[in-house]
Amino acid sequence: MRVYAPLALSILVGTATALAQEVIPSATLSPSFALRNVTRLTEQEGFMGALWSPSNQNHIAFTSTGYRGLFLLSLSTGEIRQLTTDRLSGFRFVWMADGEHILYRAKGDHSRAAIKAVELRNGALMRVSDESQHIGPPIETGPGTVSYRQEGRIETRSIGRRGVPSSQKPFAYQENDNIFIVQAGNTAQVTRGSGKFYLPGLSPDGTRVLYEEISSGIYVTDLRDGQTYPLGKGNHPRWSRNGKYVVFDVPEDDGHTLVASELFICRYDGSLRTKLTDTPQSIEQRPALSADGKRLVFDAGGALYAADLLLSEGQVQR
Repeated sequence: MRVYAPLALSILVGTATALAQEVIPSATLSPSFALRNVTRLTEQEGFMGALWSPSNQNHIAFTSTGYRGLFLLSLSTGEIRQLTTDRLSGFRFVWMADGEHILYRAKGDHSRAAIKAVELRNGALMRVSDESQHIGPPIETGPGTVSYRQEGRIETRSIGRRGVPSSQKPFAYQENDNIFIVQAGNTAQVTRGSGKFYLPGLSPDGTRVLYEEISSGIYVTDLRDGQTYPLGKGNHPRWSRNGKYVVFDVPEDDGHTLVASELFICRYDGSLRTKLTDTPQSIEQRPALSADGKRLVFDAGGALYAADLLLSEGQVQR
């Protein structure tokens, strides 16, 4: 693995402190958010959507252009191993908490798909569900337990362990441009109104859900009191492990083509919204935090990068 400092990203490193002190409209000033030690992880291009293992800081999973296939990168050796070639398997894939399995939805023929799991130790593939025309992405709702929505029903299965599957966390899904939560057998609608809401993501402890609206950006709703927080414009939001922070990108286009994209971080309530990059020559997207909150991985120009994330609050809390 080589350390790169290409023009665009050397600007990112050199101006990180200045960026952190930049006043952002409707944001609380946080003078100490900064990225340092930006490292290019892949020489080959065509990669995106990287996620750190929840249990092994040495492993990063990612996909390729068009969400085709899944790959595993070892940071210690630089080795890249292909896990699957399934179509669309990289869209909304998830690590299981044990760090030993990755769950994904595999596109089949005739608009059908199935939920699968790959075991990293030996590369074994497991089909979790039958193929179906209407099947949503999987999430882990309990230890060794995966849930997904298939033909309007929520299905729950066990992965890598014996016994009856047990869902301990809520389940979030989108339907008819709204977000819904299922908890203890009860379904509640989170969003209302004329917006088009999509791609819900539960916080690691299951107490909050983030989602996007097609024109106004990212929102977080606290499932305990129903309070909703607007985070502002942005795409591809991801939680920190403790659920206190959200990282995301803010893209710009000319009406047809993406021309710029920068990385941001904020607290779950929208405060401390801070711009992490300012690189007009590079389009940074899809950021994700490591389990300890000290590092950030993202893609730019088809390559994967990692950087140290510094906060004077004492790092993103574990």
